Amino acid sequence: MFNPPDELKGRINLLRDVNDVINAALRYLGLPRCNENPDDLKKVQALLTELKPSVKSFAYESKELAESGEVDLAQIWNGKAYLARKGRSDLQYSYPKEGYTGWMDNLVVIKGAPNLENAKLFMNFLMDPENAAMMTNFTGYANGVVGSEKFVDAELAKAHEYRPPEGAPKPEFVKVCNEKVIKLYDRLWTNFLK
Repeated sequence: MFNPPDELKGRINLLRDVNDVINAALRYLGLPRCNENPDDLKKVQALLTELKPSVKSFAYESKELAESGEVDLAQIWNGKAYLARKGRSDLQYSYPKEGYTGWMDNLVVIKGAPNLENAKLFMNFLMDPENAAMMTNFTGYANGVVGSEKFVDAELAKAHEYRPPEGAPKPEFVKVCNEKVIKLYDRLWTNFLK
């Protein structure tokens, strides 16, 4: 199983996110996502129970905790990791060899929006390559706007957080699990947080 070194006891931050934590455990154990197999979930529970003494916090503020030195290991989103590393140069970012969850933010206009034309103008503004790059430079997160790369800060464009290094695993975009799995994960997560 997983046995963190003594110097990490009470020095780890995990995201306060049931799916990110459980999917990381499933990957570590070599088990499939959206998993409702009771034996597999017992293994996940055992792994998380073993890890718990090393966990200082469950928080989305991974950047702040890592940058301040409150934690030495953090489950963190790539853009936040880049910003934390800019504030604390001894930090390193790495991709788990077992893989990681891919994600993306999306923009939509709600059907029947009262200001449809303004919404379209705003979306067009955000998808302008220079504006998309400005948001990338501010947040540290990549964007999918063609032509924005030439406006991305050179330091960020070379960072591992922004562009995974050679040999890093490909991101896994996890499908939405069925209701049974969601309830099983919620029970497992609640037990972990006790």
